[in-house]
Amino acid sequence: YRVTGLVEAVAAGETVLVPTAFRSATWQPCAEPDRVRATWTIGEFEIQVQLHVGPGGELRAVSMLRWGNPGGVPFGAYPFGVVVEQEGSFGGLSIPTRFRAGWWWGTDRQGDGEFFRAHITAARFSMP
Repeated sequence: YRVTGLVEAVAAGETVLVPTAFRSATWQPCAEPDRVRATWTIGEFEIQVQLHVGPGGELRAVSMLRWGNPGGVPFGAYPFGVVVEQEGSFGGLSIPTRFRAGWWWGTDRQGDGEFFRAHITAARFSMP
């Protein structure tokens, strides 16, 4: 998605599927020891994603404010999240292979906001 030449925050949630995108992020610890915040600055915009990481370094969840209009509400930044149920390695990169995503993450409406489930069985990456 593009608006006035800017890659929107919509794409930030999908970065969990492209681990090499994290090279351009800045990192900050969160208050919880199993969470970290990745921040990308694109022009005048700052996009933050909180990652929940397991004891072995595996990704467990992602949360962020994501641009959209879930359920027809006015467009804006709303809580969004991804729960990773399984990871796999393809070509030396580990990615989520079973996950679900939705709006209203971390709120009492989270159960109603889930709209996407995926199971990735193969992936191929090309490096420049």
